[in-house]
Amino acid sequence: MKLAIAWIGSIALAVYAGRALAPATAPAAPIVVSSAPAPAPALARPIIVASPSSSSGLTADDVRAAVRAELAARGDDTPAPAPAPASDPSALARALELIAAADANGVWTDRDRDALRAIPLDGAQHAQVMQTLFPLINGDRVRVETSGALL
Repeated sequence: MKLAIAWIGSIALAVYAGRALAPATAPAAPIVVSSAPAPAPALARPIIVASPSSSSGLTADDVRAAVRAELAARGDDTPAPAPAPASDPSALARALELIAAADANGVWTDRDRDALRAIPLDGAQHAQVMQTLFPLINGDRVRVETSGALL
């Protein structure tokens, strides 16, 4: 009996899903009776501003040169990238001490995550911290008990 109910439920679900996912059919257009002639349908065709054989004398190279000249006249408005923060060896030591404490306790908590976030690490230091922490977590030496993001 349970198998029959499950089978019927599966069929009902499939029918409902098929109807929900089926493309919607457009309602039939109303029939309008009029003696006025129907307007001609608009043709969709690209608008040609200038063709290669036009008499304007501008070529693609001319347009490129004009754009480059305008950009050069504007000057370089892009800000210079911020300098990378100086590497602080004590920051890496603090982060590794934090990971060692988590290894000793066997748990990584929200407090550990927040403390690690407060330590300013450069890219290489961050990579070294991850290469130290993730094997501990993946090897089940450190259990993650955070409410939210790991880091």
